Amino acid sequence: MQPFFFGPSDRRLFGIFHPPARQTAQDCGVVFCQPLAHEFYNTHRCSGQLARALSDTGLAVLRFDYYGTGDSAGAWEEASVAQWLDDIGCAAAELRRRGCAHLCLAGLRFGATLAALFSAERGPVDALVLWEPVANGENYLRELEALHSQLVSGTPVAHDGPQQELLGFEYSDRLRQEIGGIDLRVNRLSPGRHVLLIEGPGPPGEGLRSALELVAGQLDFETVPVPHFWLNYPSQTLLPGQIPQRMSSWIAGVCR
Repeated sequence: MQPFFFGPSDRRLFGIFHPPARQTAQDCGVVFCQPLAHEFYNTHRCSGQLARALSDTGLAVLRFDYYGTGDSAGAWEEASVAQWLDDIGCAAAELRRRGCAHLCLAGLRFGATLAALFSAERGPVDALVLWEPVANGENYLRELEALHSQLVSGTPVAHDGPQQELLGFEYSDRLRQEIGGIDLRVNRLSPGRHVLLIEGPGPPGEGLRSALELVAGQLDFETVPVPHFWLNYPSQTLLPGQIPQRMSSWIAGVCR
């Protein structure tokens, strides 16, 4: 595990590189795109567990903090979706520089959404792993507002308008507009040749599976009975073993 800074000198990003535990013929690197805000902190331990597990199978993994988040430069109030997509591009270039011939983007929650948008708007990647992606930005903001109200007042309350602060993070009008304009079901989405969609039990999330089936070269779907630990679960939550096992075997199979 190698912590380091990378990216433009005025917008340095903090990353942790997990070199492959053993050499593989694929020379495949995985950029892990983390969730946002409170979900980033709730999943921090599991993200590290996932990166270490993937590297143990022979994959190079880079997890990093977007600009304005975590230990990267900037403040949350400066952040934007466009900037975060640039950050994913910097992380991908860093893995290429380290010799990864094949590239996979793997993301959780809004990180998965950003990975899908990057693949569609900034250039295709060899593989894309979407773990419980946020398909609709407006619904996501409403979920945050409802959770914020529950935590603040103890009971759900109606709002006349959106709140600026949600769960300790200020969502500016610009950021709200950017997030609210995202709908992976109808946006022009060309995620690339190979896509793995991982969702929990129950109906497919917001119709995303059907939309991906129309545009992905190959779509694989996995149902994993994992609790929504990104909401408000204790930091000691352990990552279920089937997640890294399924991801690593799938990535190794398609990145050839």
